[in-house]
Amino acid sequence: MGTEIRKQRLRTLEKEIRDNFESFVRTGNALMTIRDEGLYEEAGYDKWSHYLDKRVGLEFGIEKTQAKRLIQCAEIRPKLPKLNSSPRGGSKPGWTFRAVKEFARMVPQCEAEPRKKDYAAFSKVDAKRVAKAAVKYADGTPVNSSHVRKAIDADLGVSRKPKAQVAAPKIDAKDYLRRKTDTIKGITENITGFLATYWTQLEKDDPQLVKDFATACSDLAELMAE
Repeated sequence: MGTEIRKQRLRTLEKEIRDNFESFVRTGNALMTIRDEGLYEEAGYDKWSHYLDKRVGLEFGIEKTQAKRLIQCAEIRPKLPKLNSSPRGGSKPGWTFRAVKEFARMVPQCEAEPRKKDYAAFSKVDAKRVAKAAVKYADGTPVNSSHVRKAIDADLGVSRKPKAQVAAPKIDAKDYLRRKTDTIKGITENITGFLATYWTQLEKDDPQLVKDFATACSDLAELMAE
């Protein structure tokens, strides 16, 4: 394949990326509507969690944690200002999934339910201020999650300066990983029996705890995938 043909193919594929840059918002909105209006019942599911597992997870390949993040981004995105075109930023700029997800750090907690975020209380004024700072950090390039993270850190007064490192004792990497593997195996064996007995009840008594556990498992799976 000639150089010019490859360049044209690159331009075509990049145009597809730009044209669908914020498709994750549409997916999040669809999931949120299905959840809020209880439309999953029309598919024969009595619980939103069951619908996520057996329909969204199996048919669309979207795991619970990812679905939750997509809905979060769909709730945050309307509060963000439109990104303007830039000389180096392409013809159709937009917010990336990871960049929008960073704004979740600014969403206040619900007063009635501290474990939940109050997206309705997330101010457009705050979003606009941080977005403007992120654009400055981007310096003419497309805004990404790193730029947003820096802007939010500055706005919240968060310092990420590396702390003085104390020389860590040398360890045997193989021995360390072997011991951690044995630990994970033991935890998995113990928790399997526990969940088989208590999972259904926990979903009713403390759904947030169940979500936190699922998120931790998902994070471990993502770590191994990397």
